[in-house]
Amino acid sequence: MLKRLFMVVLSGLLFSVPMKLMAQETNNTQDEQAIRSTATLYREAFNRGDAQALAALYAENGENIDQTGFLLRGRESITKAFEKFFAQHQGAKIEINIQAIDFPQPNLAVETGITQTIAPDTTAPVGSQYTATHVKQDGKWLLHSVHEASPPPPSNYQQMKELAWLIGNWVDEEVPTDKTSKSSALVIHIMCHWSANRNFLVRKFTATLDNQIVTTGMQHIAWYAPTKSIRSWTFDSNGSITVGEWSKKGDQWEVKSTETLRTGKTATETEIFTRDNAHTYTWQIVDQTFDGKPQPNVAGKVRRLYN
Repeated sequence: MLKRLFMVVLSGLLFSVPMKLMAQETNNTQDEQAIRSTATLYREAFNRGDAQALAALYAENGENIDQTGFLLRGRESITKAFEKFFAQHQGAKIEINIQAIDFPQPNLAVETGITQTIAPDTTAPVGSQYTATHVKQDGKWLLHSVHEASPPPPSNYQQMKELAWLIGNWVDEEVPTDKTSKSSALVIHIMCHWSANRNFLVRKFTATLDNQIVTTGMQHIAWYAPTKSIRSWTFDSNGSITVGEWSKKGDQWEVKSTETLRTGKTATETEIFTRDNAHTYTWQIVDQTFDGKPQPNVAGKVRRLYN
């Protein structure tokens, strides 16, 4: 009897949990649509310069904080501020791009996104990030607070992020395996980091031969908008300039490069990077020519020193 009762209770729990989750998901979908409708009403009221309709979307004690940190509290203050803005910037328009809507509580929603505002008296749109908190009162969603912030700086991070594993300090060592050998030991240290706003990957390298510096240089890897591809420009202390075109081939990166030496002679090559794990990668140079003459293929392994 107890076993049967347990199975009935368990069955009820297993059935009720999915049903509750389904109901919650349905409610969230409906509430999200309501939040998006509020954003549409906000845009329409703003674009026709209707300060009262804008303020009506806020709760009675709603707040608006602009990029400078200036706080408006209450519908009356918000109405007067928008009336003043529309009087000074007649014909101003806004676009709202919602990026996310979350529901930390059933009657609380947090909306984040980006706006672009332009007025006839301005030459360029003014961008802003925003976080809007909505509260549900008497079955209606109202803006409790809108907090504006400066827009993120322009960045090509999205196009470059697949190469972020290059960041760090690395060493490529070619040490003679035979201790009695008179061969020289070539060591290349590489340091890679993001530039400001993550628009470029910057690689600095130093090559030493038997502990004597023979070459130093810098490479910038960037998203090249005209060809919608990744390119690199390398400058070394010997006066050479190398331009590379990067492309991903499965798990490998292939770089087709042309190097122009200080003398005017050129060298071409294809370098292939293969990431072994988080701490090592291998490289190969194939199809190498110097001054039009074929050169042998070479390869090596690079290991991470520290982050």
